Amino acid sequence: MIDFLNNDIQDKKDFLKELPLKTKRNKVSFNETLEQYANEYNEYKQIILSKFKEKVDKIAELAVGDACTGSNPRAIDPAAMAKLLTCTYYGTEVD
Repeated sequence: MIDFLNNDIQDKKDFLKELPLKTKRNKVSFNETLEQYANEYNEYKQIILSKFKEKVDKIAELAVGDACTGSNPRAIDPAAMAKLLTCTYYGTEVD
């Protein structure tokens, strides 16, 4: 639930739009419905995260092999590209 609430609300706009309607339809409290939606959203995020982790090395390998990558001002290898992609995914600083 905390993870759901800490993220940018813009991501959840459509997700939350139906909340009052589902609350009324299912005759449950707003908090119960919000908790259910939060759990579903977090499960969805875990699926996306696991897919990212599963494929980041291959994505990095393909990115480094791309013809345009050679024109970058600095050379980069697949491991550094994977690190860059991971930092970008998590929104952390690249060191």
